[in-house]
Amino acid sequence: LHKLLSLTDPTETTLTRKLRERNRDLVRRVKRLEKAKSALGSRLRLEDMDPEALVLMIEGEFLW
Repeated sequence: LHKLLSLTDPTETTLTRKLRERNRDLVRRVKRLEKAKSALGSRLRLEDMDPEALVLMIEGEFLW
């Protein structure tokens, strides 16, 4: 997104700066979620998981 914006408008504006920061934040969040998914996948299989425990785990309230 940043590369595309810089090609269309070489002047950085408040909007492009906010979009770049938002994009960076989303990339960080996706990476963190991918790591969590990988960790969960290695520990349990979804079909064996109790739905109530899964909700607690996703919300961060599950204690191992």
